Amino acid sequence: RCHFVSLCNELERPQLAALFCRADEVLFGDPAYEVHLDRAETLASGAPACTFRFRWGNVTPSSIQDEDSKEA
Repeated sequence: RCHFVSLCNELERPQLAALFCRADEVLFGDPAYEVHLDRAETLASGAPACTFRFRWGNVTPSSIQDEDSKEA
């Protein structure tokens, strides 16, 4: 559940929810920040879930998967 989606729906302005998602993309897309956000889908865009993952610095989703497969 997303509080922003719920709030925008309650205010009868569901189209505004995507603006909150966009703000996340702007903030976490800034190279000055070491925390990055990877998200393929959002509730605001009609997806069944927000598929977000945070990563720190130069860690990429593929390098995490590579490490997980080594441990298996």
